[in-house]
Amino acid sequence: MEDYQVKLNAISGKVELLVSRYNELRQEYGFLEEKNAELAGQNKTLKEQIKGEKAKQGAVEQELKQAKLTKMMVPQTLEEKTEMKRKVNDFIKEIDRCVAMLND
Repeated sequence: MEDYQVKLNAISGKVELLVSRYNELRQEYGFLEEKNAELAGQNKTLKEQIKGEKAKQGAVEQELKQAKLTKMMVPQTLEEKTEMKRKVNDFIKEIDRCVAMLND
């Protein structure tokens, strides 16, 4: 009978150990779930910040393109101004010819 009692005590000890370990793991799981939720929130916030930064970067790039285009179109020297006026006058003459052809 004592042999059964020893085995029962051993099994009982192992069950208590399992229950104790189970409770520890449940606590750790809860902690990890909270940490996961916290990190997911941080991840979302960082993604939104990156999205905002990309939008700002896109706006800056667009402004830069416009500035370059404006600089290209605005004559800098007297020669460039004269050439630009000549080209505009040529375009106007061509448009007048096209309008005249359409009126005929």
